[in-house]
Amino acid sequence: MALNEHDPSGPSAAPDELSEADRLAWRVQQVILQAEHALAQGDVAAYAAALAQCDDIDHDSRRHHARIKSIDRGFLPRPGASQTQIATTILASLRALTGWLEGNPREPSLAAYAGVLCVELGLYREGEELLRASAALCPELPEIDQAIRTATGRRQARAKVKGLPVTVTAALPRLRERLAAIAPRVVPAEGMRVSLCMIVRDEEEMLPRCLEAVKAGVDEMIIVDTGSRDRTVEIAESFGATVLHFTWTGNFGEARNVGLEAATGDWVLILDADEIFVADDALALRPLLGRTWREAFFVEEINHLGDLDDGTSAKHQALRLLRNRPEYRFSGAVHEQMAQHLPGYLPDRLEHTDIRLDHYGYLGTVRIDREKTGRNLELLQGQLSDGEDTAFLHFNLGSEYAGIDEEKALEHFRRAWELAVADPRATEYGFVPSLSSRFVRALRGDRDYEAMEEAATQIHAWFPGFTDVFFEQSIAALEQDDLARSRELAEHCLSLGDAPAKYSSTVGCGTYLAQLRLAQLDIHAGNEAAAIERMREVRREYPTYYGMIDPFVSVLLNNGHTPEQIFDEVTEGGLSPSGWFMVAVNFQERGHLTEAERAFKTALELRPTFDAVHVALADSLLVQGRVEEAALEAEQVPADDPRVGAAAVRTALFARLAMEPGESGEATLAAQRSALLQQLELTDLPDPDKAVLRAWAARRAGDRSPAVGLDRSSIDHMTPILDALLRLAAGDAFADLLELLPDTGIDRRTQHEVVGTLLLRRGLSELAAEEWIAAVNESGPDAAAYAGLAEAARLQGLEDDARTLAAEALDLEPEQPLATRVLAAIAA
Repeated sequence: MALNEHDPSGPSAAPDELSEADRLAWRVQQVILQAEHALAQGDVAAYAAALAQCDDIDHDSRRHHARIKSIDRGFLPRPGASQTQIATTILASLRALTGWLEGNPREPSLAAYAGVLCVELGLYREGEELLRASAALCPELPEIDQAIRTATGRRQARAKVKGLPVTVTAALPRLRERLAAIAPRVVPAEGMRVSLCMIVRDEEEMLPRCLEAVKAGVDEMIIVDTGSRDRTVEIAESFGATVLHFTWTGNFGEARNVGLEAATGDWVLILDADEIFVADDALALRPLLGRTWREAFFVEEINHLGDLDDGTSAKHQALRLLRNRPEYRFSGAVHEQMAQHLPGYLPDRLEHTDIRLDHYGYLGTVRIDREKTGRNLELLQGQLSDGEDTAFLHFNLGSEYAGIDEEKALEHFRRAWELAVADPRATEYGFVPSLSSRFVRALRGDRDYEAMEEAATQIHAWFPGFTDVFFEQSIAALEQDDLARSRELAEHCLSLGDAPAKYSSTVGCGTYLAQLRLAQLDIHAGNEAAAIERMREVRREYPTYYGMIDPFVSVLLNNGHTPEQIFDEVTEGGLSPSGWFMVAVNFQERGHLTEAERAFKTALELRPTFDAVHVALADSLLVQGRVEEAALEAEQVPADDPRVGAAAVRTALFARLAMEPGESGEATLAAQRSALLQQLELTDLPDPDKAVLRAWAARRAGDRSPAVGLDRSSIDHMTPILDALLRLAAGDAFADLLELLPDTGIDRRTQHEVVGTLLLRRGLSELAAEEWIAAVNESGPDAAAYAGLAEAARLQGLEDDARTLAAEALDLEPEQPLATRVLAAIAA
């Protein structure tokens, strides 16, 4: 009686202020309360009337909810009830179930209830047939195997049910006939159709793979195009899709609903162009269509992260297949949702499958789309400005800001977390596990370890076995130099294994990533041999996880392995392009340039469009003085590549500006430089970098007029270029860039200091000394000048002079860093 204040024995009008969804839920609750009240009073007729009222609920899932809960109440023990009351209650329940199943026999839970009640009334054969049919339809029904064994045992024993009232026994023959006719019909539905519904825009690259993988699993393709400028529409039509043209309104939910309105299938399959079914998994959709007691199916979505072939991924259960009903529509301008409209209150209406769907939208090559991120943020901020303040909105804002503005990301994750913790239904929302792991990761990034531990405690209470959170705690413990706790947590991750996909878990947190975490702890403890063995185990057991190649090669080099030995070890079983890239970078950093070049080129043989490798190889060639080759390599990368286009243009332009005209002549080189300068303007290189490169290019072209756009801050952008030119011994190019120093506004003394420092770095001690002497002549001696001269003297073997000059520097500036290093080097 605590649930309402009126007499539950009769109907009551729903409060006017309720929404339609709440009104239906309220109506279901009233029916259940009436059934409870009738049973408590021993009034079987009133109980039967309550069961009949279920049919008046005009909503499939709510009606089923009322039926299941009302029948379930009839199974509860009722102290003091007579044998007659119990038997007539069972009969009333069985009659209602029979009528319902005659209307729709494909309800395994109702058929199982009917089978159990048949057995209670002695209808053993009919009960056993219904139970077996229910089990065939839905094998995961709770306790169904035991119920079948009970029915079979009683049938074989010819057990008699004693004490049944005459009114019950009189009703059984007709009921037996009806039930016998139902059992053969408790089978999957046939002839069900499914419509693929997508929204697309400029998806010519991904769409063919997506449609090719799914076409065998669907009967109709409805594709809503929101303004493609490429071949997207042509590709969609080539697969027989119906293409609907929709003017973009800034609302993803609206666009998706256009496709749903046009779908004619019994089911709809929701996909994005960057989602591709694994192998023949789309065919596994077909058997699901006959399970018409389900409202929706979840698939296992594998989110590929980082680079395409480094093996990093996260899994989650994604809602993709659902009944085509008018009430199932999307809401939300961005990161649109529908799950809130599904009957989460009925677990038997939703099913999680092992059908696999690869999702490539989080790859670095796909995800770095500034226009898309900016658009999403604009839409989400619009919702925020409209007064929306929900955990889901702030979760999406935090996710969009992650990697762009970590401070804002944490701000929104924190607000989402506050709202989730205050919501008693938080664990029912599919995004909350992702919010949980991202929030603790953001807190760790902010080094707010206390708040992180507090959140982790709540998460472990909500989601037991969430390995990803323990993994983050292990990293945090290491960051706080608590090696023992970090090891304990990493070992706990291994004991748990990877978290369930329903937690949107990162693959490996309970397996190879935890092993690598322990290997890192071994290195911290000075036991690199143990770390190597752990990494070898990971390489053997998880050969497609190439993310471990980088630390593995690094520790092998630290322990004296030669490049050839490393090639033999890490390439056994094959390497992906990313794996070869990691090997090459490690070799390059250790000065093994020939071997690095071999690894870079192998990566490019496997993936010719691996732009990051082209840039890295170009830099490696520059280090070796092979300037023309470096330029050609970098020029293979499109300037608009969102990840490395700017770096490629900068490298290519540096190389062309560092060159002198060769056989191709001055005009050709000038044209190449001009083309690169045009590309430079299309990149997102910082403006000071662009200004320096433009001014240097003008000098190389013979323009001696004062440079525009340079100031004192330009020095930081010029010195790396000057240093590289010294390394290449590109004298004329160096001199041209050096001429720009006065245009930065620094005085002559500082100009000498800049050049002297660069020359010292390259070991050109005599030239450096000249610059420092010129600095002294310009404005008198100071600590920096004495220190520079001391280092120049040391490099020439004049240790006594070096000591004297360093002492002079320290007299003027007691902690002068270069002078301190000079004395330390002499002492050593």
